[in-house]
Amino acid sequence: MINDLDQSYQAFFDPKRPDSKRPKIKQKISDNGSYLDTQAHIKDGKIFPTTNVKMSNRKLYTGGIKCSEAISDLNDKNKRYRMRFIHRDHKYYAAISVKRPVKSLMATGQWDGVDVNVDHFNSTNRVVWLSKQPLYDRKLGKVVYPKTRMARLYDKIAHYQRALAKKRECVIRHAKKNKQKIDRRLWQTKNYQKVQLKLRQCYLKVDHIQHDIVQKYTNYLVKYHDRLYIEDLDVEHLKMGIASKGLHRSLFGYFRQTLAYKCRLFGRELVVVHNKYPSTQVCPNCGFAKAGNNKITLSGNQKHHTKHNEFKCYHCGYTADRDAKVPASLIRYSADSMSEIMKRQKLGQDYQVLGI
Repeated sequence: MINDLDQSYQAFFDPKRPDSKRPKIKQKISDNGSYLDTQAHIKDGKIFPTTNVKMSNRKLYTGGIKCSEAISDLNDKNKRYRMRFIHRDHKYYAAISVKRPVKSLMATGQWDGVDVNVDHFNSTNRVVWLSKQPLYDRKLGKVVYPKTRMARLYDKIAHYQRALAKKRECVIRHAKKNKQKIDRRLWQTKNYQKVQLKLRQCYLKVDHIQHDIVQKYTNYLVKYHDRLYIEDLDVEHLKMGIASKGLHRSLFGYFRQTLAYKCRLFGRELVVVHNKYPSTQVCPNCGFAKAGNNKITLSGNQKHHTKHNEFKCYHCGYTADRDAKVPASLIRYSADSMSEIMKRQKLGQDYQVLGI
């Protein structure tokens, strides 16, 4: 047994063998035509996937695949890449896994925190809105919130979903009345498929808009800040709260994933704040945190008669919007002080967050 294992290792690492260090992996094509290729290579800006004659439903691209984006910097005929070929909405995409060296940016000496909400991102000097954009209307003399393109697309999505659901319900009701067998082919008409295609196109447009917003915003954060603070949101408990209706449209996970890999790529520091840290209760000016009857809730504070979006420090008199001051409160976070903060919260008395 030991001799056989030793011989197999020697054969695997023998560079003279044609299949050295190239394990044969069975590639499974999914229902939508997507598959994973672990042995593809790039030459002259073209992708050359692994050819497999046994799989009749895959074309043999012997001349390579020309991409719409420039990938000339990845040219290496002898290097094998791990690629995911995706077929979606009559278009083909290739996702390439590449290890990039860390690029050091110029130190700015600036720190910032990011408050991630369902409909907007809030940092110290910039607020990025997703579904609504606040604008000042001179005729009305107040700030109005018109819908953005993404919000209008969500209205279309809701309309198409209602149309498809109505079609299915009518067919099922008619089949039950006539005691017929319910089959999805009964409602898969040409008009139904057309509405399905429009629905997928709307989802694809929303996906592109969201990705564009997150990419531009994370580029700004990483470029001008040495250290960034974001909250470790407890999404499972948020699903049971008031924000659960629009939670599926939020970008919590994607934003954190994008910001994390860009911080690693450009050598920035990312601090994930503990989910029990009271960022909405901490005063960014003096560091005192509200507790007990002084805390701000979703209905405001009954003791001091303040609204849910109003923050007023009862120690130094600092006043601001509750969401606007959260980024400055996140900067005062320190992992070493969390145990003491949780103890003081149970006592129900105001305490001071010293920070770092």
